[in-house]
Amino acid sequence: MLGEEVGVEDAAGYGDRAARLRPVVLEALQSLRSEHGVVVLEGAGGAAEINLLGRDLVNLPLAAAAGIPAVLVVDIDRGGAFASAYGSWALLPEHLRACLRGFVINTFRGDVILLEPGLRDLEARTGLPVLGVLPHLGEEPMLGVEDSLDLQGPHRSGHLASRARANHPQHTHQQPAAGVPAVGNRSGPLRVTVVRLPHLANPSDLDPLALEPDVRLSWATAPGDLGGADLVVLPGSRATVRDLAWLRERGLADELVRLGADPAGPHLLGICAGYQMLGEEIDDEVESGLGRVAGLGLLPVRTVLRGPRKTVQRSAGRVVGHLAGWPGGPQPAPTAVVGYQIRWGAPQVAVGTSPWLELDGGEPEGCVAAHGRVVGTSLHGVLDADGLRQRLLGAVAACRGGTFVGSRTPYADALDAHLDRLADWVESHLDVGALRRLAATATPVGQEPGWGWPLGPDDRVGDVVGDVVLQRASDVLVWQVPAGWWALSSAAVGGGLLRPRWVLNAGVDEGFVRTDLEAWAGQTAAAHGLLGPGCALLTAADVSQVAHVEHEGVQVWATVGVTKPTWALAPTGTASRPPSPGTVNVVVSVPVPLSPSALVQALGTLTEAKAQVLVQAGVPGTGTASDAAVVLCPPTCPPGEPVPFAGVRSPWGQRIAAAVHAAVAAGLAAHPWPAPGVDPEARW
Repeated sequence: MLGEEVGVEDAAGYGDRAARLRPVVLEALQSLRSEHGVVVLEGAGGAAEINLLGRDLVNLPLAAAAGIPAVLVVDIDRGGAFASAYGSWALLPEHLRACLRGFVINTFRGDVILLEPGLRDLEARTGLPVLGVLPHLGEEPMLGVEDSLDLQGPHRSGHLASRARANHPQHTHQQPAAGVPAVGNRSGPLRVTVVRLPHLANPSDLDPLALEPDVRLSWATAPGDLGGADLVVLPGSRATVRDLAWLRERGLADELVRLGADPAGPHLLGICAGYQMLGEEIDDEVESGLGRVAGLGLLPVRTVLRGPRKTVQRSAGRVVGHLAGWPGGPQPAPTAVVGYQIRWGAPQVAVGTSPWLELDGGEPEGCVAAHGRVVGTSLHGVLDADGLRQRLLGAVAACRGGTFVGSRTPYADALDAHLDRLADWVESHLDVGALRRLAATATPVGQEPGWGWPLGPDDRVGDVVGDVVLQRASDVLVWQVPAGWWALSSAAVGGGLLRPRWVLNAGVDEGFVRTDLEAWAGQTAAAHGLLGPGCALLTAADVSQVAHVEHEGVQVWATVGVTKPTWALAPTGTASRPPSPGTVNVVVSVPVPLSPSALVQALGTLTEAKAQVLVQAGVPGTGTASDAAVVLCPPTCPPGEPVPFAGVRSPWGQRIAAAVHAAVAAGLAAHPWPAPGVDPEARW
C-alpha cells in the first residue's frame, strides 16, 4: 500500500481489511487523476460477484466511489458472452448498475455480422450501447502481463520470438570462450526454461527473453522439464517460502541443486524471490511465519524477512560481476541496468562473495557463485537492459559451444511497437470517440461521491471514506450523499422516503418566505456542484455552529436554537404564533443498511433523544415548531440483509440515541437556554 506492504491476507482477512483500505485507494486514485489527463481503471475478477461486492476495492464499487463511468468487457471466445453481459448488468445493485455505460465484446473469431442480432438485443434489454467488437488476436503476444493467471500456454510470446528469428541470422558454432569448459555443441536457439511457481509474481521480467529471436522460452513444473535447458530462471514469487516448499514437493529443488553443482549444467538465474531461494537460508517471520527455512544452497546468501515493511523503489546501477562464459573476460565493460526492487528485509551475502551489480549509490546488489554459473539479483526488470541481457545470453551460449545472436531492436522499442500495434487494433474496432466522451463525464477530482456501503452491520463509518461528505458555506451546510443511499426525512423539501444525492441545512432569516422551496433548494445544491434529488432543512440557528458527533459508526450533525420552544401538545394558555423556520435540525448517517421499518424507528429514536436533551436542560418544550430531521443509510448489498430494528432499545437505536443526544447537547451548549432577552416563562 503506497509502496509498502501492510500485510499478507487470505480471502477472509482481506475482507476485514478492505474497509480500512478504501480511503487509501480513493486518495491514490485522486492523486493519479490530478497528474494525468486520462486514467484507465482495470477491474479484476468478475464485475458482479454479488457475494463480494461489500468488500470490493477494484471493480464497479471503486468506479461508483470515484464517480467514473465504466464499460463492461466480455470474453466471447470462452462462450456465454451475452449471458455474462446481461447477467452482470441484471445482478448489480442499482447504484453500481448506474456506473455501466456500455459493453465491449472481446476476442471474437469470425464475421461480426453474425453477432449483430445479439448485439442489438443486448442493447435493447439493457439500454446500453455496444461500443465495439474486438477480434481475436491470434498468435499476437501480450506483453506486460500482471500475474500468473495471464500466462497461457507453455511458450508465452513464442510467436513473436519466432517472427523475430526469421529476420535474424542464426548463430554459428564456435569454440567455448577461453577458460570455459565446453559442455557440448549447441545447435538451435538457446533453451531458456522458467520454473512456473504457483505464486509467480512479476512475470513481465520474462518479456525481454521472449522477444529475443535466438531464445526458445518454456515452462518447468516437473524435474523432467529442466532437461536440455541452457538457462534456468527462478522468477519472483508472492509467497517465497511456500513456493520453495512446492519445489521440494515436486522434486524440482533436488534437480536444481544437481544442475547447479554440475560443471556441465546450465546457468541458473534467480530474480528476487528466486534469488532468495537459491541462497542458503530464508528466515521468514513475515510471509509464512515459519522462521528459518533452508534454501537450495547454490549461493552464499541468507535472507531475513523481518523488520521494516516491504517497500518498492526504483534502482539503477551497473554490472560488476563475472559469469562463466562472459564475453570480454573477467572484467566486463560497464553495462548499465535500471529496474525496481521490492524489499522486505534484504539478502545478506557472505563476505568475499562477488556481487553481480553495483547500484548508483555504491551498494552491491546480487550475487554470483564462484564458478560463475549461478547468479541472483533482487532487481526486477534487470533483463530489460539490452546490454546485460545479451551479454548474459552470450555467456550461456559460449558455455554451450555456440554464439548468441541478439535482437537488433532494443527491448524498449520492441515494447513500444507492440503497444502501438495494440493501439491501432483497438482504434479500428472500438468507438474511440464514444469512449473519450464517456471519460469526459467523470466526476471532477475532489468531488467524488465516495464509498457508499459498509461490509456488514458491525462496520464503523470511520473505516469508510466519503460516507457522507459535508461542505460548509457561510449560511448553508450541504452534505454530499453517496449514490444509492436511502433517506427518511421530515424536511420541508424531500420529505418522506427517497434516495437523495444531497442534503442541505440552510440558515435563513425568521422572515424568510418562499413558495418555490424545491426550486430554491435545487439551485442552492447546484451552486455547490450537487445535482439530482435531495432534502432541504431550514433553520434560524447559526449553521456555522453545527455540532458533529461520531459514536460507534453513527455520525450526527445538529444545529440547535431554542429561542421559541414548544411542546408537542401545547399546554392550556399557550400563545399561538405563526410557525418559524426550524431551529433544531438533525442529520444522522448510519453506516449499515436499514429496513424501511428500521428507518422509521431511527427517526423516532432521533426525535426522542433530541427531546430528552431539551427536557434535561430545563427547556420548556420538546423542540420548536419547525424542527426537521434526516436519517441516511446505505443500500443493501446482496447477499446481506438490512438491519431490521432501530428503536431505542435496539443496538443501532442505542448508537443513534447516544450520538444524537451528544450532538444536540453540544449544540445547545453553544446556544444555552434561556437565550438573552427571552422570558423563560414564555409559552409558545
